[in-house]
Amino acid sequence: MKTKAIVFADVGKVEFVEVDIPQPNPDEVLVRSSLSGISVGTDGWYVTGKYSAVRDRYPVIYGYSRVGVVEEVGSEVETLEAGQRVFVGTPKTRLVPGKFGNSCGNYTGWGCHKSEDVVPIPDSVSDEEATMVGLASVPVVGRDLTGISPDDLVVVLGQGMIGQSAAQLCRVQGAKVITADPLQQRVELSESYSSDIAVNIRLEDLASVVFNESSSGADVVFECAGRSDTMDLILDIVRGGCNDSEKSGKVCMQGYFPNPITIDFHSAHMRRLTMTFPCGFDVAGSKEIMKLLDKRQINLSPLITHEWDLEQAPQAFQYMIDRPGYVLGMFIRWSNN
Repeated sequence: MKTKAIVFADVGKVEFVEVDIPQPNPDEVLVRSSLSGISVGTDGWYVTGKYSAVRDRYPVIYGYSRVGVVEEVGSEVETLEAGQRVFVGTPKTRLVPGKFGNSCGNYTGWGCHKSEDVVPIPDSVSDEEATMVGLASVPVVGRDLTGISPDDLVVVLGQGMIGQSAAQLCRVQGAKVITADPLQQRVELSESYSSDIAVNIRLEDLASVVFNESSSGADVVFECAGRSDTMDLILDIVRGGCNDSEKSGKVCMQGYFPNPITIDFHSAHMRRLTMTFPCGFDVAGSKEIMKLLDKRQINLSPLITHEWDLEQAPQAFQYMIDRPGYVLGMFIRWSNN
């Protein structure tokens, strides 16, 4: 079966190609794409050639948020059935061997996936909301690696989709959450849906807000902006001390950082900090996010700001690069694929 795919052909160059999708193996299902969620961060780094070694991999078919319908079910699959709405995250699309090897990302019209990698979408969750499950699953890894306790004071820097999702997840854990971003639109969305206190760092001093809530500083800081110049701010607001009576702070480097990060070792050293470096997301995290959406414990729909038809994909990625601050959730709608 031939299907259309979105390919990052070179720096700033997005094109369409055709790829061959095989019949599903006994342990696989064949999924027809309805929508594909776009990651402003990772997709942006891929398209601009700033993701590590991506220039050596062009042309590349990326994508990790397929929402679609099961069209065929392998003979050994018992957990899924034809007609079921599903989400597929990072697991690759299996291809007939060719120009893109044996597999690629999920920016394809159809895809074969092992049934264990496919997450059913509950009736209460819309296709549009499900496109954000991949991004919302990313801070699940950060939360688990870093550890969030009830009554922690958590600061989340950056209120893109991953930052908003991180804030909501921490609140589900019982933490009090302060979020920070320089864009008023994101601050207002965060204040409405994701945080207890939302700070526009162009208008307010974040450190003053943090220490007004806790004289010791933040228990946990999530860096979700992907900026290499926020480390001094992080060290200013995170708690910790060089003794066994002071609770040590934790820092989660949740964003992707294309540039080197410089850290004042002494400042971190004197706080006995724990720093974590999560990467990507897993099927278990996607299942958790889907359950939280089903229970209405998190809310992602209001964070979707843009949608595009498939034919507009090159325009969508260019818009994302040109105006990244104006995009939160964004997806592409497949049709006639």
